[in-house]
Amino acid sequence: MKFSVSNIAWGDEYNDAVYAYLSKKHFNGIEIAPTRLFPDAPYTHIREAVDYFDGVKTAYGLEVSSMQSIWYGQGGNIFHAPSERDALRDYTFAAVDFASAIGCHNLVFGCPKARHNERHCPEQEVYPFFQSISAYAHERNTCIALEPNPVIYGTNFINTTPQAFDFCRASGCEHLRVNVDLGTILYNNEAFDCVQEHMALVNHIHISEPYLKKIEKRDLHRRIKALDFAGYVSIEMGRQEDINDVFDVIDYTAEVFEL
Repeated sequence: MKFSVSNIAWGDEYNDAVYAYLSKKHFNGIEIAPTRLFPDAPYTHIREAVDYFDGVKTAYGLEVSSMQSIWYGQGGNIFHAPSERDALRDYTFAAVDFASAIGCHNLVFGCPKARHNERHCPEQEVYPFFQSISAYAHERNTCIALEPNPVIYGTNFINTTPQAFDFCRASGCEHLRVNVDLGTILYNNEAFDCVQEHMALVNHIHISEPYLKKIEKRDLHRRIKALDFAGYVSIEMGRQEDINDVFDVIDYTAEVFEL
């Protein structure tokens, strides 16, 4: 296993302090929301991103573990008109190109509001969309990881972890994988056994809480430790007002996983 923290948990002014602390605690990477670093049209900033993360790697030994919030600021919905779906597909291709350039091997497909199936279309309608983006990601040496989002985030499409695994298998998307989100498992009171049974489909794991609250100490985290998993386990929580709360969660994770 490798370990990272999502940069949505702190403000820009703390970037270097957090990077240094992660390095000190033997973490391997950072997960990024691209608009945190490039607020406008982030995927047009590939050269700047490569230079920035090369610098982070050199100074702190950290790589980019994953990208999330990949459609932040975008409109459209994959269950609406084909033109909206095509626009979101092309935007995802740009995100994949960005990820590939910075050496990031996972893109979390959360995007809850843009996948809300208000017309109750059959899931088969979006199989080609996921086949297209996952195949393109594979070609570019990265991966789309479908994240189950519970109803609290405003979607009715793939609300549970078992549904995410079932969709990956039923869709025929050879290279589509799952982002296991502990916040989803906790909110839905899901059995963790479903993760253990489908590890071949897991590409990334979020240690998170419902509503992205600060991470609590839980026995569930030690169950992750027992998994046969070589990918990234990433802390995901919303912006913390006190940066020491971020450091505390890093300390706790390092202790649980004996880093």
